[in-house]
Amino acid sequence: MKIREVILIHRELRRMAQADILVRTVQQSGASGIDEYYSIDVVDQNGVPRKSLNTPDAVQAKRFINEVKKQNPKA
Repeated sequence: MKIREVILIHRELRRMAQADILVRTVQQSGASGIDEYYSIDVVDQNGVPRKSLNTPDAVQAKRFINEVKKQNPKA
């Protein structure tokens, strides 16, 4: 591996480590009443989305957040 490749990989890892997790709870009227969804976005320091999840399942949302936190300890 060349030094330039190592530097680029290091920059990419450092950039990915600087992420924010945005969590929103969305409520919509549905056929069975009010439906609740969890909208989760992982954005980098420039506000560019890197990962997203939209789900009505609170457990799945929590799992996704925990996974992102493992990959991005500073998030």
